[in-house]
Amino acid sequence: MLKVSQEQQEPANEAEQQNQGELQGADETAEPTGSAPKKKRVVKRVKIDEEAISPRQSFWPLTLALALVVLLMGAVTNSIIILAIGVVLVLVAILGWSFERR
Repeated sequence: MLKVSQEQQEPANEAEQQNQGELQGADETAEPTGSAPKKKRVVKRVKIDEEAISPRQSFWPLTLALALVVLLMGAVTNSIIILAIGVVLVLVAILGWSFERR
């Protein structure tokens, strides 16, 4: 069981009384509080250019496709040299495509 001292309960009770007083005061007065009326928010519509959001053209996907062809040709023909060249080309294509400046 959690024991709370009387001193810790007093600030909470004071805050509850203030909230109840504000609620009662709001019900009793029908006059506006003097705050300025809220302004309507203006929504600005910005026309977005299709070229600005579309990705730029790149040759790296084609490079990766050709590198994969070389890699698979090396795997099918059991040629270690062609397979190694294909692996290097695939790694270069993936890294080139990953670090391409946009």
